Parts: sequence; C-alpha cells; structure tokens
Amino acid sequence: MAIIRYKNNIFTHDGQSDVDGFIEEIRGVISIIRQIEDFTVYAGVHGKTNGAFDHNFSEEEWAATNEMANSLRNVTLIELTDNVLSEEDMRRACENGSVFFTWCDSDKTLENYSITLEDREEL
Repeated sequence: MAIIRYKNNIFTHDGQSDVDGFIEEIRGVISIIRQIEDFTVYAGVHGKTNGAFDHNFSEEEWAATNEMANSLRNVTLIELTDNVLSEEDMRRACENGSVFFTWCDSDKTLENYSITLEDREEL
C-alpha cells in the first residue's frame, strides 16, 4: 500500500487498506499535503482491487475522515457515495490538479487520463 503522487499534484492510493490504516499513511506524507494550496480530496467510498466502487464508508469511517480533513486548512473534502468519480469528473480533476482520489486502488483508474509511469512517485 502506498500513496502515489503524479505531476500536477495528483494523488492516488495504491493498494487496499481500512480507513484507519489509510489515515496512518496520510500522516506519513502530511508535510507534503500541507504545502499544496486548494487541495481537493475525494473520499467516502472503498474501492475494489481494480479501482472500481466497492462500498460506502460507515458513519465511523466518515467521521474519522472528516476529522483528518479538518486538521488540514488547505483541504476541501468532497464526499462520494455509491460510486467513484465519473470519467468526465476524473478527467476534469486531473486537468485541474491538486487532487487526491482516496479510494483503495484509485491508482488503477488513472490510465485513461494521460498519466504515465514516468510521472509516478511513490510516497
């Protein structure tokens, strides 16, 4: 499991974990995240190993996610429910940059958005 950063400050999650484990991963890169202005974070769902939607966060998972986001002044947290982002929304978010797709294996969803392995940095 790892948090991955691409050009234009596009962040993803590579691998599977629970919310508590993912929050620990975020704490490991918090200094990087705090340097990004107007950082949009999409959260609220778990992903399958191919990056597709699996299920929504529980109330407890969403509360922990909100607590983490509220500790960062530069984060706009957007709740996803019942799906990951559409292709058009993903494309737009990648073009805008400064975005974090947090669902498990979200890294596998970037292949259609002109993101290459040369742009990939495991944090």
